[in-house]
Amino acid sequence: MKIKYRLSFKEPYAADVYPAFAIRSVLGKQLKEMACALPEQTCPLCPLAPHCAYSQVFENPISRDNTILPGRNAMPHPYVLKTEQGVGSSGNDLQLQVVLMGDRSKLEPYVFEALKRAGANGLFRQRVLFTVNRVEQKAFDMPLLKNEAEERRQPLKLVFTSPLRLKRFGSMISKPTLEDLVDSATRRLELLCAAYGKKEGLHEMQIPAKTPCEYRTSWLDLNHYSGRQKRPMKLGGMIGSIRFKSVNPTVYQLFKNIENLHLGKNTSFGLGAFKAIDLMD
Repeated sequence: MKIKYRLSFKEPYAADVYPAFAIRSVLGKQLKEMACALPEQTCPLCPLAPHCAYSQVFENPISRDNTILPGRNAMPHPYVLKTEQGVGSSGNDLQLQVVLMGDRSKLEPYVFEALKRAGANGLFRQRVLFTVNRVEQKAFDMPLLKNEAEERRQPLKLVFTSPLRLKRFGSMISKPTLEDLVDSATRRLELLCAAYGKKEGLHEMQIPAKTPCEYRTSWLDLNHYSGRQKRPMKLGGMIGSIRFKSVNPTVYQLFKNIENLHLGKNTSFGLGAFKAIDLMD
């Protein structure tokens, strides 16, 4: 489910941090205060975790011997946040998009109530009060991927509006190749489908090792204070656009499918937002 909210501030705000970071922080705080019946317990050990809105959205603990994602002790986050505004933005309104995956969509009323309670406490350093309204709410499905004939090719442009954090061999990538991006998108879809949907229509794609491309990108570091680690951190990544001269239409469809789900690391913080543009249109 994709929900768009409008946050209307009582007076003009000035975003001293990336808005999605601030919203994620207050959303988690309010959701935990609302839903947590055993605050002295940690989510992995709490017997109520499978029935708790906070745990099911923010923590998702599972045993390592699970059959869905063997070896993992937590499911991937079932939500993605996105704001059109960035650091340094100001105004009286802020647009927020929240994507809730699979059966977590039924928890949207909890998310809405948590946002309303957060509004009564304020946002950003100035603690500006705000009200929340739903602007749009609709389900979305990820279409199945279809094998397209290899001889059909098309140009593709990916525009990243929030930092993309991808790693290769343990190091951050400032200029990802098409192979890097396809691998990341495919793995993300596989994980999310295994956890919250059906693993259908996914298949390996053969990507040329050196697909011609044009980078118009830069690196952006965003400041973030980690409440869990109790220290300031930088979450940096690539922003800008990459134009690929020729790709298989299946590759374009893959990126269109995952637009709402973002790409790379820290997607629940609003990072990895992008648009896939068919340059033949």
